[in-house]
Amino acid sequence: MLPLVVTLLIFACSHRSHATGFDTGECGRTKGCFLPEDLECYNGCSGMRFSWILIDEGLMKFEITVDANSSNGIYVAVGFSHDDMMGDDSVIECSSIQGEALSLKLSYNINGTTDNSTDGEPTNRRLSNNGSEYFSQSLTSFTNGTVYCAGVLNITGAVEAGLLDFDPTNYYYLLMASGPTDKKGLLRHIHSVATPTALQLINIVPDFDIDPCGISKGCYLATNEDHTLNGVAVSYR
Repeated sequence: MLPLVVTLLIFACSHRSHATGFDTGECGRTKGCFLPEDLECYNGCSGMRFSWILIDEGLMKFEITVDANSSNGIYVAVGFSHDDMMGDDSVIECSSIQGEALSLKLSYNINGTTDNSTDGEPTNRRLSNNGSEYFSQSLTSFTNGTVYCAGVLNITGAVEAGLLDFDPTNYYYLLMASGPTDKKGLLRHIHSVATPTALQLINIVPDFDIDPCGISKGCYLATNEDHTLNGVAVSYR
């Protein structure tokens, strides 16, 4: 199958967040990336970025970043959704809750329209187990105003434990959000964005010009270690 490349053109301003450890030069080559532009995000993107690579059938290496004034009482998260709205989504988060250091956790966004325990708004629910044991090679840092978190998620283990509803061979919208926390968990987001289309996280994008991504255009680039040609790239400006 020939590679499919979709380009969506919309107006956006030029902005780039230099995230510690986040190498955009490898996006679409050795890792998939979601690099949104400010005008695409609710209240701007504040440097939110996400990258991933499936290093084994049940293991996903990832990075997630956001610009912030402090690493205390903050979160940045990515959800895997069957639509572009929050609700009924498994979430990977990097968060500092109740004065703790930044750490990687799993949580869940419940659907405010179908769950009577909410006030009608999508709400993040804490799981009985935050799934920390399913993350390895975890790295968190706060440098030059950027929160950077990375690790390897044991997808198979987390799914079998009932803490994650995710299959990288399926199609998902990526939903990113960042905001404050309290002692109970994540509060309503300040910044949020969704990918413009649902894509598989196992795809690759050959011969896609990564250089302007996050500068003059936002980009979604999917990839996998096998370098299959069933790839999709989306850029927008």
